[in-house]
Order: sequence, then C-alpha cells, then structure tokens
Amino acid sequence: MMQFKVFRSIYRIEEEWKELVDSSSANVYRTYEYFELLYKLRRYDPYSYLRNNWRCYFVVAFENSEAKAIAPLILDKHPKKVFHMLGHS
Repeated sequence: MMQFKVFRSIYRIEEEWKELVDSSSANVYRTYEYFELLYKLRRYDPYSYLRNNWRCYFVVAFENSEAKAIAPLILDKHPKKVFHMLGHS
C-alpha cells in the first residue's frame, strides 16, 4: 500500500531523492543537486520572500518503506493560491 508523507525541506529527503535518481544515469533536471539549487533560489528570492511565496512542499510516496516518487511543489499565494512544481514558473 502506498503511503504519502509531506516534508517542508529538501534537505530532509536528500537520501531518498538520490536513491530514486542515480546521478550517473539521469539527466541534470532530475537530480537532487538541481532541485536543491532551485529550492535555494526560490527561498532566497527577495520578490518571493516579500510576498511570502516561498513555501515548498515535497510529497514523497513510499511503498514498503521505500521512496517511489517525489513531487516538489510550491504554494504561491499571490495573486491567488496555486500549487505548481518547483522550477516551473
């Protein structure tokens, strides 16, 4: 049975991410390092920070205690509330 957990920081799921995506065979746009950079850019962007639009959520799907998928999401609150993928403006 699939279970879902929500994390607020990318640093708490580094191990799971790297297990899912082998850096040697994946393209750069799927790696932990790429999303870590996007996370930092989003979090410390003055425009996002002033509007309080920097909340990131990482939804991880586990099956038998093993990560099967990760959805990096951002909650934007301005001009209206909307979820979108980290890295997609």
